[in-house]
Amino acid sequence: MRCILNNNTIILTKEKVICGIYKIECIITGCIYIGYTVNMYTRYNTHKRRSDSVGLTESLQQYGCDNHTFEIIHIVEKDKFKSKKDLVNELDRLEIQYIKKYNSYYKDNFKGLNRTFGGGTKSGRPTKAEKLIKTNEELKTSKRLKKEDDKIGIFIEKLDKKFENSIDFKTKLINEINIEIKTAFDKMDANSYLFYNKFKDMVLNLK
Repeated sequence: MRCILNNNTIILTKEKVICGIYKIECIITGCIYIGYTVNMYTRYNTHKRRSDSVGLTESLQQYGCDNHTFEIIHIVEKDKFKSKKDLVNELDRLEIQYIKKYNSYYKDNFKGLNRTFGGGTKSGRPTKAEKLIKTNEELKTSKRLKKEDDKIGIFIEKLDKKFENSIDFKTKLINEINIEIKTAFDKMDANSYLFYNKFKDMVLNLK
């Protein structure tokens, strides 16, 4: 797996510790994985042996390490941070930013290999997406379902007028729902995020 920095091939060593964001890309499929680490040398060699990411593991096993590149896309100077917590928070923020930039979340892009929106750590702290999903049980209550039915009715009625019953109403409806999903995610609005994802699944199953 070729290691790249500033469009040049480099050799990572134990002596030079590099911290930051990296991008692994399959040169055959174009599939992308974004990650972060406090030690590029260690992470690079770990990925060559195995990976905690299901999507990345499948890509490496199917196409081989030699058909993937490991590119350092953002270096973070560890010494600039007062604590490890501050450093990890910055790496979390950057990972989320670059997953969005490269559109590597697997549900948004079939070439994406990231299984979360990023920002998680091995300490067990939940990712942004996992925080949203934790409220899923709330959707099972009858009171919540009743509110959802009302919300769906109002939403469809508004869009029906907007698009004037066009033949591609379903496609336009999905586009509008995707906008609402992104807005809810950016605002960390768990209820709306789960509601619109559930609504989207329902619309996609319509014939």
